Amino acid sequence: MEHNKVAKILRLLTIEAWEEAFLLSPNRQLAIKAKSDTFDASFLVDASVLDGVAGIGFVLNFSGVENAITIHSHCLASSVLEAELVAILTATEWAWDNRCGSILIESNSKVAVEALELGELPLAWGAYPVFRKCLLFATKFHVVSFKFIPRELNSLVDLLVSQARVNRL
Repeated sequence: MEHNKVAKILRLLTIEAWEEAFLLSPNRQLAIKAKSDTFDASFLVDASVLDGVAGIGFVLNFSGVENAITIHSHCLASSVLEAELVAILTATEWAWDNRCGSILIESNSKVAVEALELGELPLAWGAYPVFRKCLLFATKFHVVSFKFIPRELNSLVDLLVSQARVNRL
């Protein structure tokens, strides 16, 4: 019974977040689409860390499809950067498992995005093992694009990962 209450609350929070985070078009359809038809899937990723526990997750949109998928979880992380990279790695693993050939990953972690674009991560050795896995996984795709977005454009994922961290989902 308790699990049903938590699930219902999360469902309501998700609906509220969708309404607040994304503009609705005049016909009441969500105006969230992959940025280009050249990508099979577009991911908004984020992480939330407190006291070594991280909520991670992503919102996924397939090119040409109006519905989105949300996936979130929690893990241990020694830094915010490590958690952001775990979220990115989780998205790329999901894309590979679901046979996506080209992906766009958008994150509000400028450090993570720039490091992945450059292929270098100076001065963050604690996050290096996850960073290296992200780089290795990215080579499996035909096209991978990493893009920095402002935090306010990532508010839905931010809400989901905060809830995943707090509730240890």
